[in-house]
Amino acid sequence: MCGLNILCMKYAGYFPCDLVGGEYFEIGDKSIIAGNSVLEAIDNLHGCSYTPVVKIGKKVNIGEYFNLTAVNSIEIGNNVLIGRWVTIKDNSHGSFSKEELDIAPIERKVISKGGIFIEDNVWICDKVTICSGVHIGKGSVIAANAVVTKDVPPYSLAGGVPAKIIKHIE
Repeated sequence: MCGLNILCMKYAGYFPCDLVGGEYFEIGDKSIIAGNSVLEAIDNLHGCSYTPVVKIGKKVNIGEYFNLTAVNSIEIGNNVLIGRWVTIKDNSHGSFSKEELDIAPIERKVISKGGIFIEDNVWICDKVTICSGVHIGKGSVIAANAVVTKDVPPYSLAGGVPAKIIKHIE
């Protein structure tokens, strides 16, 4: 389904996106993913099985060099604007323990703290990283270079490393 809906573009020309696990993606009408992006839904790694789900809503506009990796679930609502160099991953390579640190990072088991849910009308600025287990509420703005490790309520401005709520509209 997603192969027909992905439009990878850069200005007037078209540039490729890397897509792994396309059968796990659902992408809404009029969504655009800019070129040089990498989208992965991983169902098996290092002998572990996963059931990834990736849903990208309607009229989502994603900038260049986007990086998305799912082993759990990532859902992006409608009318979401995502800047360049944004990373959204619902997983990481292992945990911070002595046993794990003695294993090469690429060989560690992948773990997830939960899925990622981004509601409608969210603006995610350039170079943001969104970590697993995070819910970003409707109408929120995530400032450039933020690292989102916790939930962001609706109609909030969040920024920083780690991201904190800067402003909230009731």
